[in-house]
Amino acid sequence: MMGKEEFFVYIRDNIREYLPESYQYADISLAENVKLNDIHLTTLLIRRPGETMIPAIYLDNLYDAYRRGKPAEECLSELAEVRVQANVENEREELFSNISRYDAVKAHLQIRACDYEQNRDRLQGKLYRREGDFALTYHIEYDMGESSANFQVTNDILSVWGVDEETVHQDALLADQRREPVLVNMEDTIYLMTGQPGYQNLLWKDGALDLDSGMIPMFILTNKKMHNGAGILFHDGMKEKISELMGGDYYVLPSSIHEVIIVPTQISVAELSDMVHTVNREHVDVEDRLSDQVQFYDSQVKALVNAEKWLAAHQININTVSPALRGMVAVSAASASSVYAVDKGTLPFGVLEALKQECRENRLEAYMDFSDPAYDAICQKSITERFDMRPQTEKTKREESRRPPEQGKSL
Repeated sequence: MMGKEEFFVYIRDNIREYLPESYQYADISLAENVKLNDIHLTTLLIRRPGETMIPAIYLDNLYDAYRRGKPAEECLSELAEVRVQANVENEREELFSNISRYDAVKAHLQIRACDYEQNRDRLQGKLYRREGDFALTYHIEYDMGESSANFQVTNDILSVWGVDEETVHQDALLADQRREPVLVNMEDTIYLMTGQPGYQNLLWKDGALDLDSGMIPMFILTNKKMHNGAGILFHDGMKEKISELMGGDYYVLPSSIHEVIIVPTQISVAELSDMVHTVNREHVDVEDRLSDQVQFYDSQVKALVNAEKWLAAHQININTVSPALRGMVAVSAASASSVYAVDKGTLPFGVLEALKQECRENRLEAYMDFSDPAYDAICQKSITERFDMRPQTEKTKREESRRPPEQGKSL
């Protein structure tokens, strides 16, 4: 059995025998193609004299079939049929014949997002913009009904177009707006996927949404066709608009290159990270993966940042908070339940009001519910991730013993 490289060379050197007479003088070569997330794949290129647009036929999956027992001759016959039947009709050639004219392509620009670290090779020579953990790339996207054709914008073509990066970025934003950005409830996604009415585009709403539904709400941000829609998150004002709807901070799950998921902050980052890793590995094709990194939108500084890094930088020392809050966090940490509830009337009025203020000051409102008439407070277990729970040192204990007692602050 041939090794992979040997198999590829064998295909290149023998495919001509399986092609029609019109391919007798075709130039046949192998090329490496770097796909999304820096996947390096080998392609077969068969170009007849005068042809400008030709298909890149991927060979890696065919080699896997060969290793499972598919005869090499059958592989060659299949490849020849693929090449002859390839749909490279005049329509596509006409589309890309105008690629050097910026006025002809700017209405077809699109912004796409990818994980910067996972795409360093693919980004070489391409026009892109850094956005935290992500890179925004620019593409010319032609919608052809059941299929599409696209060209990724390179640095070199800017000089041909005679425009700068900011011009491309702004025109891509305008083109993306025509693809109709949408934010929908997770349960309404089926209507969007099937192109049926029945969903509400929440981007049209003003003010905060009612998130108290008894379940953790999740929202899908994408475009109307749910195709390469993750870049919508980086439109001007989009993160701020979502913050308005969520009532402040929120998390972003990088679901795929086609959409992102918006969730409120009462879920722990550890749980969300596990969810993203699992879904990426088990349900998302590697070429469609956006990232494994959960993001946090900090409404105070209006920035989208890596959620784990934000938590690490904003840990609260458990020994510096009030006894009431410290006790609730400690009980939550020790409990197997997802919530800890304090019965109505347990906390003195002054302690309860001070606890509410303390939660506001430390940005813990998402983890604490003071509105239930049956309880003084309901605390989410995920609040523990905001705290450094390490035991007090002897120095800290001595310092605390010298502090005057807090009035009315005890559980």
